[in-house]
Amino acid sequence: MSLKDQEEMELIPRVPRARHNKTGNIYFILKVGAIDCTNERDGTSVVIYCPDNDENTIYVREEVEFFEKFSEMDSWGG
Repeated sequence: MSLKDQEEMELIPRVPRARHNKTGNIYFILKVGAIDCTNERDGTSVVIYCPDNDENTIYVREEVEFFEKFSEMDSWGG
């Protein structure tokens, strides 16, 4: 069952979504404020997210850049 199906059935809390400002594509925000520990990026705050139509593809972007390029659609509370 997909994340979207689970949300619709209310088995899990609503996951916040964001729209990419340029493409209009919608993504689930999985985690805000995760810490990147990769060599020169060590300690960088990142956002982990995935396309709303492909939860098997995961992206990581620096938090500041994410909120410049995406607009949040839902609050954390659903």
